[in-house]
Amino acid sequence: MEKKKYTLVAVDDDESTLEFHKEILEASFKYEVITFVNPADALQFIQTNPTEIACVVSDMEMPQMNGFDLRKAIIDNGLSEIPFLIISGMIDLDISAKALELKLGGLIKKPAEPENLRDMVAELAGERILVIEEELELRASFIEESEPMLEEIENLILGLETSPDDVGILNTYFRLLHTVKGTAACVGLNTISKFTHKYEDLVGKIKSEGLSVNTIIIDVLLKGLDELKSMCVLVKEKKPVEFDISEKVKIFELTDEELKGSGDSAVGGGPGQPAPEAGKVAPKDEGEKINVSVALLDNFLLQSGEMTVLRNMVLRNIKKLETKFNQDKDIEELSDILDEFHKVSSGVQSNISELRKLGLHTVFKPLKRVVRDVCSAMGKRANFVTNGEDLSVDNSIAKILNGSLVHLIRNAVDHGLETTERREELGKDPVGFISLDIFEDGEYIKVELKDDGKGIDPEVLKAKAIEKKLFSAEDLNRMSLSQIYNLIFHSGFSTAQKVTDISGRGVGMDMVRSSVEKFGGRISIDSEVGKGTTFLITLPIPRSVLIITSLMVCVRNLKMAIPTTNIDEVVLKENWKENEALENIDDSYFIRLHGDLIPVIHLGSLLNLCTKTIKDFEDLNIVVVKEGGTRYGILVDEVHEIEEIVSKKVAPHIQNLPMLSGATLIGDNEVGIILDLKGLAELSNIEIQEEQYDDFTPKENSSFQEDFDFMLMEMSKRSTWGIPLKYVTRLEEFNKDQIEWSTDMPIIRYRDDVLPLVFTERSLELCNHLSDQYIKNQEVINAIVIHKDGKNYGLMVDKILDIGRSHGEVDESVVEREGFLGTVVINDKTITVINPDHIIANFRKKSFDEAA
Repeated sequence: MEKKKYTLVAVDDDESTLEFHKEILEASFKYEVITFVNPADALQFIQTNPTEIACVVSDMEMPQMNGFDLRKAIIDNGLSEIPFLIISGMIDLDISAKALELKLGGLIKKPAEPENLRDMVAELAGERILVIEEELELRASFIEESEPMLEEIENLILGLETSPDDVGILNTYFRLLHTVKGTAACVGLNTISKFTHKYEDLVGKIKSEGLSVNTIIIDVLLKGLDELKSMCVLVKEKKPVEFDISEKVKIFELTDEELKGSGDSAVGGGPGQPAPEAGKVAPKDEGEKINVSVALLDNFLLQSGEMTVLRNMVLRNIKKLETKFNQDKDIEELSDILDEFHKVSSGVQSNISELRKLGLHTVFKPLKRVVRDVCSAMGKRANFVTNGEDLSVDNSIAKILNGSLVHLIRNAVDHGLETTERREELGKDPVGFISLDIFEDGEYIKVELKDDGKGIDPEVLKAKAIEKKLFSAEDLNRMSLSQIYNLIFHSGFSTAQKVTDISGRGVGMDMVRSSVEKFGGRISIDSEVGKGTTFLITLPIPRSVLIITSLMVCVRNLKMAIPTTNIDEVVLKENWKENEALENIDDSYFIRLHGDLIPVIHLGSLLNLCTKTIKDFEDLNIVVVKEGGTRYGILVDEVHEIEEIVSKKVAPHIQNLPMLSGATLIGDNEVGIILDLKGLAELSNIEIQEEQYDDFTPKENSSFQEDFDFMLMEMSKRSTWGIPLKYVTRLEEFNKDQIEWSTDMPIIRYRDDVLPLVFTERSLELCNHLSDQYIKNQEVINAIVIHKDGKNYGLMVDKILDIGRSHGEVDESVVEREGFLGTVVINDKTITVINPDHIIANFRKKSFDEAA
């Protein structure tokens, strides 16, 4: 008979009663029922198989050990979470009090009523199994994350043999141990956490005292690692892992003589032998699973990006051929084939992009346990709310979040939230609030962690920095508030009064910042004393095969791309010297927009592409961008359309140029560069400020202020109009010879579909003439492609201008008729905003009227 997953244990020295209980339980449940006449045998079985036991039912009076003694022995072995029922011939106040002390699941009067026994076991076993399933899932995640870290630690130890003074290896070693310790505590593996804490003490001492490792130290480090691995094996095999480690941790108690010994470090390979590559794990045989190196996967992703670039180049050339050889059957057939190729390559592109993605639910899952456990340890209460579990992110981002969020949340509870009593004194809700939101923002993953605790007091940070001799009082007085907050990221900086298992070493926050910045991201803090703290992490989505929506600009015939997610607005200043559009301050130019003075970079001069100065320009094309909390303008020669481009890596000798984040192929195999806005700012001595947050009101779902961006265009006697940018997918120019007609409806073959062309002016009743008359009078057709209900539409306009931003919502008070949303003010001009939803809804009706 196949053994069932969960077990019910029945204990009674009377075999006939025991058999009776077994029959009741087997008839009522699908669990396997194991019986014991001797309670000592039952205890041994429970100790060996704790994660399989759903409930224990024991008789009270037994000669070897009574029911209470058996329960106490189970608790002493760290297994108090296993539900325990006692069947007793007598139940009085003393027995009831003892049952409460031993946290029994219940007392049943002997002889047990079958229905009563069945109901109590069903309730306790059901709750127990839910807990077991959750614990096993969390512990499986711990093993999955910790195994590669332990393998990396082993390689780092071996690396110390040949590089005993390598501080970088020690720092990485220490951080990995810190992460293993914290994660183990999160999932309830207290023995592993305590053991790693002692292990960490030894490595921390070696690091802080600048000791060179020797043979004795290497042996101890390897023994400690072996013990950690053995404990992880117990977890993996679902065996008990909670036991007394007082003897095991004695291996870390080294004398000063042992720590500062001969310095002999060559335990393994001799001098000159290279250190093992950190983090390189040999493939393991795991049935149908295989290990693929990250380098190979990255190369695969890079080749996929190359395929996408080639696909886009072919599509551009086909468009030219269609224009040159209009209605040529061979060209049309080739175009149809390439449409199918486009579908297939897009599918491949999509699938490859998903290869390295993980669902964020795996990141969120242990964090609730972190909050619960730390609150329990600190005597606090907190409501933890998350948003973004359904989002999938690249594996590299998930890895950073796994390590970073544990430290941030533990600190939020420990340092951020006040105790229940203190919150009541302050008039706050006694239950603290912590929210975690993870969301995509253009080409970035953003993580916002908020608490409504006591906030960070800048004066406390300054005092601690002076105490630790990190900065002088004069240096601190010159720092901005943001720089003061960033002090908590300094290695060893902590405001904790003592070191605990939760925090106090000043290591966690340093590790968080280093891992985020190493990935190319940034982390910022905003806080208000008495109200709470906000951490914002911004991580770039890996760009191996990333398609970026960018505004194309030109400087001295060199094409450049600026990601639209960073564009605030595009400004055209005609005859700028006459209206004094720019201000010259200490030989630097600034433009005043919406009351703010914004620095302007002359891109051609900065990159040594031309000797022309700003004074030599008559008209100015300025792209206003936002990086972090800073806005600045980029002066370019020409502003072109918005395009979807594929980011490519550049040659090694130029990949470290600060203004360059990548390259792309455009037009006839022409290379364009993708600008790095942070690097441009640094080259121009523009300080990038951190983004600031003012709202500390806890909300179940964080809300972020909407950007009011509009695509500006001309139509109807050269008037300027706007359309909300969120509707716009592409900007296109079509040769009118490409246009075909379907029942008097202008259409054009566009990618792998048919694109209806909407005569915008007529749809808005701004004119009376028909689509064919309008098209006949145009040299080229300018179309704004919008996406609505799964379908693309091209809105024909006279001229496409640029992107503008309004810092106020659309004013609906001046709407006189349907088709218009209202007005906004952009660059001190009133712009009427059209309603794309109304235009599309009335499109077919208007086309039918024209046909009639």
